[in-house]
Amino acid sequence: MIDLIDVSLRFQNGDAQIDVLQNVNASFDRDATIGILGARGSGKTSLLDILHNTLLPSAGHVVRHGTVSWPLATFRPIISGMTLRGSMGILAGLHGFDSAELIRRAAELGGLYGYLDVQPRKLSRDVRGRAAYSIALALAFDVYLIDENLFLGDEAFRERSKIYLKRMLQRHAFIIASRMPSLLERHCDIVYVLHEGRLRRYDDPHQATKDFQSL
Repeated sequence: MIDLIDVSLRFQNGDAQIDVLQNVNASFDRDATIGILGARGSGKTSLLDILHNTLLPSAGHVVRHGTVSWPLATFRPIISGMTLRGSMGILAGLHGFDSAELIRRAAELGGLYGYLDVQPRKLSRDVRGRAAYSIALALAFDVYLIDENLFLGDEAFRERSKIYLKRMLQRHAFIIASRMPSLLERHCDIVYVLHEGRLRRYDDPHQATKDFQSL
């Protein structure tokens, strides 16, 4: 579904160069829920951004087979200066989706009916997060990128999200990045450990946890 081929990422910090990823090769298959386990500051967010194509690698390339969501905990699909309804209309056009159907699905999942004609700056952070998350799920991407804020918002929204995600597991791939081993052991079939710019694959999530905790 997504292949990383000799991918490196280097940031310049003053006179110093920071290697976030070093010659990473990995294949993220559609038939598995995949975890990326790394400590705080290890580069998990940068890796998700590369998978989504928000961030370009310094070297190597990424091959995507199908559509890939933005990382779900971000507000990226919410367009400043437009209402939620307007943002959804633009996104529907960009992704070849029926506008009315996208609005209906996202509003139902996120409990957004009372906010559709409100501009984002007037919405709480929680509502904006629910909106971005709900729009992504409603668009039915082939691959979903998720950070450790797996379920956002209040308890009712989290429960709706869990039900919706369970329905999607048979038809969509999920890549979850977290520093919490227990979260990935619970949800993932395969875990990659990200450490010092290297990505190591584990088909046994429990073994990934043991090795990660010994780093």
